[in-house]
Amino acid sequence: MRRAETGPRPPAGLAGDNEAALFAAARSGVVAAYGQLVRIHQVELRHFLRRACRNPHDADDYAQEAFLRGWEKLREIREPQSFRGWLFKTALRVMFDRQKSRWRAMAREVKWIEEQTSNAHYGGVDDAEIDLEAAMRA
Repeated sequence: MRRAETGPRPPAGLAGDNEAALFAAARSGVVAAYGQLVRIHQVELRHFLRRACRNPHDADDYAQEAFLRGWEKLREIREPQSFRGWLFKTALRVMFDRQKSRWRAMAREVKWIEEQTSNAHYGGVDDAEIDLEAAMRA
């Protein structure tokens, strides 16, 4: 069942050799080779992220960011066999970082709203009552 989710893959020996060659070419700057590595891993990575974050749109964004980081950091990955694990770990970091940023932004908004609400009251009288009294006197 899992094989159907991730799409067809070449036989194990051929896939490893092919990926190693693609990895070496991508490390030397061949963009098309990296594009092929993305095609090999994207379905499985997106499924993984969709299960992890339960939002297909966010999962696609996280996967895209992980692939961009992969291209930028490709020279730091020593072994071709490490690429898949590195990519999945990077995708999780992207997801956690973005979710943490969202939570922090929501906490800032809640704090701001609470401050605005508490500042709106002056001795039990809110701004609308003060404005109404001022309008009636005018």
